[in-house]
Amino acid sequence: MNRFHSIEPFFEAGSARRWEGLDLLRGFAACMVFVFHYAGMTAHHTSGNFAWECLESLALKLGSVGTNLLLMLSGFLISKSLSSPSFSYREFLKRRILRIFVPYTAIVGLTGVFVLVFPVFAKDHGGQSLASYYLQQLLLWPGLFPSRPLLTVSWTLSYIVAGYCLVPLLAIWWGRGAGLLKLWVLVLAVCLALNVLTGLPMIRVCYIPAGCILAELVMSDRAALTSLWSLLRVFALGLAFLSIRFTLESETGQLGKVLYFFCGLGAVSSLAILSIYWSQIVKVNFQALPLRALNFIGRRGYSFYLLHGAVTKLFVLACVANEPGIFSHWFTSTLMLLICLAVSSVVAEFSYQLLECPRWSPSSSLRELPVGK
Repeated sequence: MNRFHSIEPFFEAGSARRWEGLDLLRGFAACMVFVFHYAGMTAHHTSGNFAWECLESLALKLGSVGTNLLLMLSGFLISKSLSSPSFSYREFLKRRILRIFVPYTAIVGLTGVFVLVFPVFAKDHGGQSLASYYLQQLLLWPGLFPSRPLLTVSWTLSYIVAGYCLVPLLAIWWGRGAGLLKLWVLVLAVCLALNVLTGLPMIRVCYIPAGCILAELVMSDRAALTSLWSLLRVFALGLAFLSIRFTLESETGQLGKVLYFFCGLGAVSSLAILSIYWSQIVKVNFQALPLRALNFIGRRGYSFYLLHGAVTKLFVLACVANEPGIFSHWFTSTLMLLICLAVSSVVAEFSYQLLECPRWSPSSSLRELPVGK
């Protein structure tokens, strides 16, 4: 019996078991995005802090990797959901839309009130009326149409919602019993070709069909890792892809951009495969504090991703107002980062319990789905 059969119950329809590795990966990806935004917001206050400036430089390189991981996991969930014989497009879409738009609408509303009270934080509306601008935000236009986002995460959310709406329809049209791997490869190729030729859609959208491809490979046991040696090989391959991606960041030509995308895709795919199989090969103590913290953030990944930017900005402003030089030393910078991470996690928990998955909501049944998006 191979390794895949030992974890097959994770794929059973209606199973309440969770895939701990993917929760950890979601938590890791969300933390990468958090550190990216934290580094960007504290960059003007770390002059002379060489150690922290080096961390900031690395964080700014890795932030997009975290977002790409979240997009790939969304595609993974879509393909996983489509594999269920009881899949219903209406129920799938209703639950995802409720889970996304209830907290998102609340946060946009609160942000709007905050901006009205403190207009110094208002963003440029591009000559639009206030009503038109906020309507575009609620409809998640940023990312799909030219519109400056009120919340930075609106770009990514627009891609995810579009994926939830369109990808299952493509699978239904193709025929779910016909095998979907070829379809997802075709969708990835079309999205990439359109980006190269027209600039649309954004190349980041390609990570959603890539996640669908990964799910198909995992569910058909074509990407299984069965030994420590195979684990190390994938880890080394991921590092190689990531290193090449860093060297291609300054490329402006189309070929360079395509190579940059595929290197990023290789790095993200390697991380995803490692997260799926590592606990099957290496004895892992999921009760260790760092893993428990990542697991906690991963299960509340959407609320954390949605709220961490606003929480971090207010936290940094409060710290600077109270002590202007607080980020000038690596120790206090690190301490403030950990405190801000904890505060963001607490706020995310409130959002998760009250808005994202309240017990009265139909989306609350998604609490126990793998990836949990």
